[in-house]
Amino acid sequence: MSVKPLLTFFPIVTLFFIVACSNDGNTWESTLSKQKKAPGAILQIDSPVVQFMCKYHIPGMSLALAKNGQLFYAKGYGYADKAKKLEVTTESLFRVGDISCTITSMAVMQLIKAGKLSMTAKIFGNSGILKNDYGTPPYSKGITDITVYDLLQHSAGGWAGNDDPVFLPVLRSASVDKAKLLGITLDHVPLKAAPGSQFAYSKFGYFVLGMVIEKVSGQPYADFVTQNVLKSAGIEAMCITGDTESDKKKNEVICYKEDTNIPFSYDELDDDFFFSRSAACTGWLARQRIL
Repeated sequence: MSVKPLLTFFPIVTLFFIVACSNDGNTWESTLSKQKKAPGAILQIDSPVVQFMCKYHIPGMSLALAKNGQLFYAKGYGYADKAKKLEVTTESLFRVGDISCTITSMAVMQLIKAGKLSMTAKIFGNSGILKNDYGTPPYSKGITDITVYDLLQHSAGGWAGNDDPVFLPVLRSASVDKAKLLGITLDHVPLKAAPGSQFAYSKFGYFVLGMVIEKVSGQPYADFVTQNVLKSAGIEAMCITGDTESDKKKNEVICYKEDTNIPFSYDELDDDFFFSRSAACTGWLARQRIL
């Protein structure tokens, strides 16, 4: 992954790393030891990184360091695939999880900057961006008061925690596409508070923002983000992860169950989300690479 966006937000000193969790015994430790002493290694950086990985049993990690807007160190540690003994490199792709929400917010800001969207724009109802296209109006109390700002600030009034629709068992089906997920939520998951009244971390809010981006831009979410956020920042390798094992991307690392050598299957990883529909809140893959 290019680190230019990181340099934009943290111009003095940047430390960015991506990890996956578990342990692999002596072979894993000897690999770390070899990487720590590889040509070009910086002991003051590599030693604490390896200590951190050993303490928390992290099988693979990618790290980049920048100072005053310049990348000066990027390196992979440990394994991307323990069974195959494939080492992490700066080309390795990691799931970035909820950092996807930050990427989505940047895309929203691009639309606002272009004058195509505003913070106070309503999402649902006759005057909303998505109008009454999903679910069955009239909507329950508060729905038509939700604004772009509320979604960005996790203050839409609900759809959070155990009630976040991306976690609801009834919606854990690949047959439930984005439109159906939103419609079911609007019809069956009422808000718990007035929009704008309180903070409650919500993946679903960013799922909705992904649909707002598509509606306003007229493009698929990933296409708009790639063209208007990533390319302008010099990022060329980020992409959305797949829903099945056959969709696994080249150089994508294996995810492991905590404190085990057992990899998650794609079915297990996607049980909650189905990334093709939830890309805006949790679906991006990223790498770190020296340009």
